[in-house]
Amino acid sequence: MARIVPSDLTRLNPSGAHRGEIATLELLEKQLGHEFTVYHGVHWTLGRNNRTVFGEIDFVVVNNGSEILVIEHMIVPPPPLR
Repeated sequence: MARIVPSDLTRLNPSGAHRGEIATLELLEKQLGHEFTVYHGVHWTLGRNNRTVFGEIDFVVVNNGSEILVIEHMIVPPPPLR
């Protein structure tokens, strides 16, 4: 079972996390081994050319070998029926 940061999943719903994100986080926690850590709601900042750019990424998965996978969880509406 992967380590989840923040560890309290019950706090995510009031903080604005979508149900799909919580379900994905629970899936990652259960399906990945103990050598993985999953960070949820990571904020980032980049300074470039006297400007600051910032954002948030939904999931950052890190293993014991310091390999990183970044996941942006998207909710895409289904295509229209023809």
